[in-house]
Amino acid sequence: MSEFEADGRRYFTGMIQDISDRKHIEEALVESERRFAQAQKMEAVGQLTGGIAHDFNNLLLVISGNLELLEPHLTRDQSRELLKDAQDAAALGSKLTDQLLTFARRQHLAPEVVHLNELVVSITDMLRRTLGEHISLSTSLARDIWPTRADPGQFQSAIVNMAVNSRDAMPQGGKLVVETRNVRLGRDLADFPSELTPGEYVQLSISDTGTGMPPEVRDRVFEPFFTTKEKARGTGLGLAMVYGFVKQSGGHVTIYSEDGLGTTINLYLPRADAATATDAHSVTKSTLDPHARETILVVEDDARVRQLTIRRLGMIGYQVLEAPDGPSALAILARGDPVDLVFTDLIMPGGLSGREVAMKAREMRPGIKVLLTSGYAEELVRGDDLQRENLKVLRKPYQQADLAAALRDVLGSRTGET
Repeated sequence: MSEFEADGRRYFTGMIQDISDRKHIEEALVESERRFAQAQKMEAVGQLTGGIAHDFNNLLLVISGNLELLEPHLTRDQSRELLKDAQDAAALGSKLTDQLLTFARRQHLAPEVVHLNELVVSITDMLRRTLGEHISLSTSLARDIWPTRADPGQFQSAIVNMAVNSRDAMPQGGKLVVETRNVRLGRDLADFPSELTPGEYVQLSISDTGTGMPPEVRDRVFEPFFTTKEKARGTGLGLAMVYGFVKQSGGHVTIYSEDGLGTTINLYLPRADAATATDAHSVTKSTLDPHARETILVVEDDARVRQLTIRRLGMIGYQVLEAPDGPSALAILARGDPVDLVFTDLIMPGGLSGREVAMKAREMRPGIKVLLTSGYAEELVRGDDLQRENLKVLRKPYQQADLAAALRDVLGSRTGET
């Protein structure tokens, strides 16, 4: 602001600058930084959660396996009841670990080409019963919806989890809408999720007229064990599982919510080519073979898991060799000991992963069979690589019958087959 005089009159001058564009840029920058920080936090939490689940799975395997071996030696009814309670608790622990692995994107999915409209229609009646009469459920399904590739069971679970959360946010009743549509995302779109690459996606949205949530709650809803519900009404794992499943499937999740104005959750999954995509290979379990005589090389760094596995294999009838790590296993193969199958954990110390042990074992002894096992492994996310290399994975924790069936399945196949 300045002033001057002219012809005996005083004048004032000033400058007016439109800063709305700059404000918009600053706001966009702040939002971008918030999204980036949130993505980093979720990645860190996912890594921590996955690591805990891995260690927990090894403990569960030892507990459930030894309980299984103990069962035939119990004759008193009271002892069997105590054993059953312990086995049920171990099973619940395994279910919890599965939920954690789903969030951490370490779950072994069975993806196949699916159409969202069909999945939504197939569970609509069940959703209506679950939501109750005070919730009005409607759908808006796009015609000619593109196919996508995902685990159908996990996808249905994700829909149910989101719907149940919406129901709980509408204690006095309200509306819930499930919508599908095809979207083409490009960098020029203002609401483009930076975590996705430009391209064609299938979008599923669930919107409710519930209580909504403030920003500090919205930014944490996908974290495991975070919940605003009272004790015993929620574990805080529902939306965490949704987040992990969608991210592991190559997609992304966004949430829009305002306090008192409801919530919308959007799931984006890449479009799939139905003509060329193939369903995930499924393993058919064979029956227990009590006359097994092959030699199995067990490669496992956890001594308790290794001893349990050796005991189980001996009870089935296999001859067993053991190694605490990859280099030790290769040394056994190098010295010429007879080995029909290498049964190895995926993640091990010693500089060699289970996958690398498998590859080197095949180089040293063409035709040798391999079975991998894991409770947590990055390799499981890249299931196509394992399938191309004819490698199967037995998921921890597993039962004695699962182990026997998986081994017989691999040993019974011809070289180069899965």
